[in-house]
Formats: sequence, structure tokens, C-alpha cells
Amino acid sequence: LTPIPGVMNTLAKDPHFGLASDDASGRARAIEFMQRLQESVATVNRHVGRQAIRAVEIHSAPTLGKPGVTSSIDSFAESLTQLRAWDWQGAQLVVEHCDAYKVGQVPAKGFLTLEAEMAAITQSSGATPAGVLVNWGRSAIETRSGAGPEDHLKQASARGLLKGLIFSGATLDSPLYGNWSDSHAPFETLGSQLSSARAEGCVRIADAAKLPVFGFKMQALPKSLTVAERLAFLEQNASRCLQLF
Repeated sequence: LTPIPGVMNTLAKDPHFGLASDDASGRARAIEFMQRLQESVATVNRHVGRQAIRAVEIHSAPTLGKPGVTSSIDSFAESLTQLRAWDWQGAQLVVEHCDAYKVGQVPAKGFLTLEAEMAAITQSSGATPAGVLVNWGRSAIETRSGAGPEDHLKQASARGLLKGLIFSGATLDSPLYGNWSDSHAPFETLGSQLSSARAEGCVRIADAAKLPVFGFKMQALPKSLTVAERLAFLEQNASRCLQLF
């Protein structure tokens, strides 16, 4: 379960919002937001009569680089400790690493660095397990390199914090998916940096079959595609993911 659409929609109106925010009221609003997410986990599990959600993604917002907006390891760790004390009905908490803010580079998300996120996880405490999820596309966008996701996987794995791998591509000069844009490009598209060799390398580094979370997040474009064409798109990319094992 990921709240990233709600996080980004809120940030568009409330730049201090976020679990890593140094603004006390902005962090409090993010905690309240996550409380609603926790209630959703209970609602879904109750509806289906079993534990349906194995992991909940969290994010180290706010977006940095805006006037007066700051975040820190300490603020994020404090939020994580609060969240880890709640009952998530067996679901783990995984920090989805999004592209970190870099001076001189327009961010897609612009959150904390992977190192800072891992430091916050280590600094936090609580009964609920917490770790890191690497989103291939967002790591590539941050590093401006198809090799960047492998580096992030190695760092998280070395710390014993890797809990998930999501394949979402990134492109260079694609008429559909843009230039280093967080547009969830598929495996096979013009300008794609997500090759089969790179994907296979990431699966090996992550030992992905043992991860609590493994999957893909890819957008079917152009928007004029029919429902049947969109389903075929999803089936094709799901098959590519399964072939990686």
C-alpha cells in the first residue's frame, strides 16, 4: 500500500508537510495522514477476512529546495518511532527511496538521501519492522544513470535494510515518457534506461525472491490506449518481471 499520490497532492498545497519535516506542524499533519492510512489497512483486512497488506510504503517528504523548507534524519526518525509503535496488523513499514534533492537538478520528489533514510530507520525504534524499498526509476532519476539503482540496492543490502524492489523505468528524450521524468516507463520503450541486463543485475544484488515486496509500477501510454491494450501492456510487463527469476 503506497500513499505517494496523496503525499504529492498534499505537498502541492502544503510544502512543509512530511514525516521528515523540521516544521513541527507539518510533521504532525503527516502523522495524521499516516493514521488514516493505518485505518485503511485495518479496513481492507477486515473486508477480506485476512491479512491482505504485507507492506506499507512511507516517504521522507517534504520536497527540499523550497524557501524555508527543511527536513532531517532526527525528524524522520522521530516519525518512524511513532509509526512503528502502531498496530499495522502484520504489515512492515518500508521507506520507498525517491529521488533525493540535489543542488542544480530539478527534482521529481526531492526527498532525503538514501543514506539519511537508512540512518533514520536505524535511529528509530518500535515493534513494527522497518526497512528500505528501492524504486528503480526514482533511483535512476536521482543519479541520472541506469547504474544508480544497483548502487542503491548494494547500499541498502549491505546495511541489512533492503525490503523491496520495484521496477519502474526512466527514459532519455522519450516522446511519451520524457527526459529523466518520474513517468513510470516500461521495459521496452524508446529511450528506456531499464534494460534486461540491468534488471537481472538488480534482481541478483537484491536476492529479490526473498524480499517482502517485489513488483513493477509502469504507466500505459499513450492515454488513447483501449482497456484491452492496457491489460496487454500490464501482462507483458508482469511477464518480464517473472522472467527475471
